[in-house]
Amino acid sequence: MAILEKIWRHGEGVLFWALAFLYLVPVWAYHYVPTQDGPSHLDNAQILKDLGNAVAGYEAYFEIRADPIPNWTSHLLLAGLLYVVPPLSAEKFLVSLYILGFAGSFRYFLGAFGERSRPISWLGLLFVYNRCFWMGFYNFCLSLVLVWLIVGFCLRRRGELRWPHAAVLTLLFPLAYFTHLVGFVVALTGALGASILAKPRSFVAPILICLAASPACLLTKHYFAQTGFFEQGAGRRLVRQPLALLRGGQMESGIGAQLQAIDRELFEHHAGARPPLSSFLIPYFFVFSAFAIGEYCYRAWLEPPLGATEVVEADRPDDEPPATPSRKPGPGWLFPFFLGFLMLVFYLFLANDLGTRGGHLPHGGFLKARLALLPPLIWLACLREPANTPIRLAFRALTVVLLGVNLFLVTRTFQEDNKTLEQFTAGIAAVGRGRRLMAIGITGRRRLANPLVGARHYYCLGTDNLSLDNYEASTPHFPIKYRPGVTRGQRTDAEVLIYWQVSPGAAGPDWDLVFAQGDLLIYRRRR
Repeated sequence: MAILEKIWRHGEGVLFWALAFLYLVPVWAYHYVPTQDGPSHLDNAQILKDLGNAVAGYEAYFEIRADPIPNWTSHLLLAGLLYVVPPLSAEKFLVSLYILGFAGSFRYFLGAFGERSRPISWLGLLFVYNRCFWMGFYNFCLSLVLVWLIVGFCLRRRGELRWPHAAVLTLLFPLAYFTHLVGFVVALTGALGASILAKPRSFVAPILICLAASPACLLTKHYFAQTGFFEQGAGRRLVRQPLALLRGGQMESGIGAQLQAIDRELFEHHAGARPPLSSFLIPYFFVFSAFAIGEYCYRAWLEPPLGATEVVEADRPDDEPPATPSRKPGPGWLFPFFLGFLMLVFYLFLANDLGTRGGHLPHGGFLKARLALLPPLIWLACLREPANTPIRLAFRALTVVLLGVNLFLVTRTFQEDNKTLEQFTAGIAAVGRGRRLMAIGITGRRRLANPLVGARHYYCLGTDNLSLDNYEASTPHFPIKYRPGVTRGQRTDAEVLIYWQVSPGAAGPDWDLVFAQGDLLIYRRRR
């Protein structure tokens, strides 16, 4: 048993990274990464890279939004990758960076709570493929990497945070802001919470964190003013539910229904409406917590405190050096419990979207999908692996089984959605190059994310084609915007019409049917 324990102790990290790389398999095994907004991000990164130089004539419709707005990070990363790899490979590299970055940074965050917390990071892999990923919210997904890095950085330096550490945070906070605004707010909240709740405390730490975050806070203020966040009522809508409760009103949706919806946001897209994964995961957490609490009570009541230095001199051998005090104790469960509870309150009471205008969300939406991830992930920091070797090995084996089931369900979703996307993109060669296109008939929702919504952008990747329906260019929080006088979906400029699950009969005398297969019809304007 001692040999087995030694192998597991030194091999745990290797096994963790083996599992993390295994979670990359579906990304690279299939042609497409089937997300809803991913193709749009990829196409706009291509516009960002080739604006003014492409045959497509992007400059007639688009220009760069040269403002310090969020959502820059994924576009810059994709634009840089497009110089060295094809578009679909660039997206896969970005997704791989997110998955491995999430795995490593979450492990770094949990490691601040002690050696027995670090193996809990295996469970974090269950949450990598969540609804935000399937929606293609790449910037938010990347911001989670920064959240765990920033909060873990502050936890590891609790009570010892000084100016050099604040200088590092001064770089990390703006990076979080330019990645995603929600990620920046969560990172700042977690950093301040770590400096206030986690022992040992320091009076100067919260001040240094606020000073380090002040440049990003000023950018946030500028962004709100530039986009009319408060003038257009988005700020009031954000807190509408809490204000209604204070005035004696009712919530739009009950707390019980919203708690059940957390499962939806985490697993339903790839695991179905009643995922078997959750029916195992919830008891798993309860049993794990019961063992951890029981072990804590046992050690607290029946054994001397860990790190105690009292040694009976008569019992100590002559050649044994005096006992030394143990290293700084971990921050305990108080901080992650309250931070997770605060994120749960935000999830329950904040509005899901901040208002619609012209068919889009000018100030963002899907807040609940983003916040649903945080409570269970943060609360994992309250757990510790059991000290008993057989029990610990049993839990690790069960974790591997859960990860395997989840990965199977994710892979099945990749396979099914790739079949659909291959049908939709079968007419790329028929469309040709250097054309302006519109897609018609892609409506409704497929599970919680519809990979066909942004699939028209696949026709634009590396073909010098241009999609006239670019939702990112019509919202104020993306790097590409329409030029003055250009509106979204100018159909009169279209040279190609892509019909999906719609039978128009004939598009008109000026149009030729150039492709027909299954649910896909493509018409091209006569020149």
